Amino acid sequence: MRTPPTNGQPGGRRETTERRILESAIELIGTGITWPQLGIRQITERAQISRTAFYDFFGNKNEILEHLVRGVHDDLGRALVSATPWRADDERSPTLDLTRLRVLLETIAEFNVVHGAIYRAFLDAARQDPAIDDMWHDLMGAYVAVVARGIDGARAAHGAVPPPPGSEALARVLILMTERTMLLLSRFEPGDPAAGELVETLALVWERSVYGAGASTPGG
Repeated sequence: MRTPPTNGQPGGRRETTERRILESAIELIGTGITWPQLGIRQITERAQISRTAFYDFFGNKNEILEHLVRGVHDDLGRALVSATPWRADDERSPTLDLTRLRVLLETIAEFNVVHGAIYRAFLDAARQDPAIDDMWHDLMGAYVAVVARGIDGARAAHGAVPPPPGSEALARVLILMTERTMLLLSRFEPGDPAAGELVETLALVWERSVYGAGASTPGG
């Protein structure tokens, strides 16, 4: 059984009950039940708690999903703390390092394989629930801002004078492309060589999009 992402410290009866709720939701969506199909009754029955006990922890089932997604996001952030693809030769001239980019994408891919059910449920819910959709856009927007700054710095350091699109539009497309690729990867089994091929292809697309086809980039 895959355990929920870390989001707070375990300990005590209350934390144990909350964890059972989270684990039950993960187990159920792992069986192929979509998030819209999943009901609170199914969760409480699997967790062996009353409906009243459920509402002591969560106001509705989407609060479970928000908790799980933030936990995955926090865990991923800690895993990526030293995996930035932007190599800072100096603070003003970051350079896209392809070796680091591959490590970054591989790490994200591994998280999507392990937590694929949560990721797919998040996207399912975002299509129907405005609050979840806002959460998705907030997360994507934060990534876009970081990547756009990195693209500008990397191009300047490389001496590239790129044609349109600008860095923000390009960052948005690259993030969305990566997000959809990760959705596909979430259905792979750990260690599948086809997943590695997708990650390598994704890294090359990033390289050529930032610097242009045929450019020689650091770490490549």
